[in-house]
Amino acid sequence: MSPNSYGIGIDIGGTSTRVVVFDHADRAVHHDVAPTVPGPEPLVDDLTCRVTAAIDASPSRPSTIGIGIPGTVRDGVVAMALNVGIDGKLDLAGRLADRTALPVRVENDVNAAALGACTALFNPDSSLTYLSIGTGVAAGTVVAGDIVRGAVGAAGELGHVPLPGRVERCVCGQSGCIEAIASGRSVIARMRAEGLDGAVVELFETADGSGVAAETAAQICGDMVGALGWAVQLAVLMNDVEHIVLGGGVAVALGDRLADAVRSDLAERERRAPFLREIDLSGRVRAAVPGIEFGALGAHRSALMTVGSER
Repeated sequence: MSPNSYGIGIDIGGTSTRVVVFDHADRAVHHDVAPTVPGPEPLVDDLTCRVTAAIDASPSRPSTIGIGIPGTVRDGVVAMALNVGIDGKLDLAGRLADRTALPVRVENDVNAAALGACTALFNPDSSLTYLSIGTGVAAGTVVAGDIVRGAVGAAGELGHVPLPGRVERCVCGQSGCIEAIASGRSVIARMRAEGLDGAVVELFETADGSGVAAETAAQICGDMVGALGWAVQLAVLMNDVEHIVLGGGVAVALGDRLADAVRSDLAERERRAPFLREIDLSGRVRAAVPGIEFGALGAHRSALMTVGSER
């Protein structure tokens, strides 16, 4: 990327969409956040308007557009992005390319965030799994700069691995899934059922107190942390990644508090299992750094790499 080159990275979430213009050094020179407009046609119309504004705000015309969006993505076509109102297939790359006359690359949002985290925090040749804890639980993995997507784009759906002995119903139709225990949606639902108010951050604060409410909160927190510990262990044992970054809305809000709790859970596993201690399971976990647009940055980098490989 030349010193005068710019690119647009877009991170589409169920609540808000971020449109960021990056320069050749991955520095944000324009940043726009607005509510996500759900539905295929409204979303494309909104993105067209916001990309046009980003192009106008850029010091020179951007060369690429990268997009991260929840759902299954293959060749620029998005499917089952239910959190943004897409229940069929949408050729998002093609539609936006036609409207902007720029090459467009579309990635799953967690995969994009994984690439962004690897770019911002580690050596480009590192291996990393970005475990996103938000409304749901999912993971994206990057090895030596390449996103691990899998045969049909389902790589990283760790949230839908059931845990032995758990019976919580999951939105996927199974029981006992990691997501059904550790996602923000599931934890909040359990809090409400137990008569606890507030967000997940308040849950952890309540667990520090005393009395019945504190005991209940501690149990919910323990179940959440234990499920995330299993997700970390799965990610490491499958791909032996160097780093596990806990990201997503819930993890960023909790920061090191969640990361420390997960490390403690893993350290207890290491105490019981010398093999886990030998591979330093707990030492690979860290909290995401707040204030970095991992999703938009990763989408931008993916677009740059794709355009470069096609030339």
